Amino acid sequence: MTFRKLEKLHIQHYFMLGLIGSDFGALIVNLVSTVMLLTQEIWLTETMCFLLSLLNVLARGTTAMLHTCLSIDRWMAVAFPITYRNINLNVPHKLTVIGIIVISLLPGFSIYLSWIFKQSGVYFDAYIPYCLDKAGELGGAGEVIAMFYTIIMPFLIEVPLNSYVIWRISTMQGSNRTRTLNVVKAVLVTLGAYYLCWLPCGVWFVWNIANPHVPISGWFRFFALQILSLNSGMGCIIYYFMLPKFKETLHLLLTQCCKS
Repeated sequence: MTFRKLEKLHIQHYFMLGLIGSDFGALIVNLVSTVMLLTQEIWLTETMCFLLSLLNVLARGTTAMLHTCLSIDRWMAVAFPITYRNINLNVPHKLTVIGIIVISLLPGFSIYLSWIFKQSGVYFDAYIPYCLDKAGELGGAGEVIAMFYTIIMPFLIEVPLNSYVIWRISTMQGSNRTRTLNVVKAVLVTLGAYYLCWLPCGVWFVWNIANPHVPISGWFRFFALQILSLNSGMGCIIYYFMLPKFKETLHLLLTQCCKS
């Protein structure tokens, strides 16, 4: 609602709106887990478990890919400001929205194909409680695909681009440095919070490789998934403190709601 009230949306704002969609996917999965915890009943079928796992992977993959797009967007804004300004002015908004939809559906479609060809499967972890993806009957291509979208591709793209941006800012002085930092700080903080929330799951992943026959404790699995889910609720907070126009528009929206 706040983004819709902004005077003019730029490409980065559309990527941020796409992140809201992936956050809603995580919300649905966590609502199902909450209902099971409150009712103390597990009523999932295998198909429902797969769909929840697919939605979970889709949310993770979409978030990672949109973060990559944000990194490319901010890199262009710093490295090629004139070209980036022309793109913002001339690229149709509908084309940007279509691109985000394609980016968002690609991880889920790939995982669905891997499930059809029995290259991925699901299992229910009662400690979380959550439906998680695993290797399928005929192989583990699904896990490789999920890892590519959520870890490998973002790492290979985001690290060099954001390292360049940070280097450029460190070489600037005065007002140029302040202005450039204001351009990229929201994205850098968003990425920093995302990977910080991923740390417990990273420990879990390394544990599975080092100790494949000894599962990590149930309380840690619950903790890791909840910290990861926490990231989905941080967007509005980050935008409020890092985007002055977002903060101003949100205050205006809240004032109008209170008056009505």
